[in-house]
Amino acid sequence: MARKNGENRGIRELPPGSGIWWVDIWHEGKRIRKKVGSKSAARATCDRLKTESREGRLVPRPVKKYDPTFRELAEMYAQYAKIHHKR
Repeated sequence: MARKNGENRGIRELPPGSGIWWVDIWHEGKRIRKKVGSKSAARATCDRLKTESREGRLVPRPVKKYDPTFRELAEMYAQYAKIHHKR
């Protein structure tokens, strides 16, 4: 299916012929993918996300990082060693 003047850019049907449409856009170097039901809903969602991205209202989810201390790492290793290194 060829695009006409950029029509349907950012939406796709996966797997083809299934009727399940996905929105796929990039915002500030992060890929945003959402599963949407119908093709018309996918178009509307894609347009809304692109507009929010241009206006700066679309904020990517922050990545939660866990930085354990050395003491915590040592305790985790001691537990692991007790279970796995029984010799």
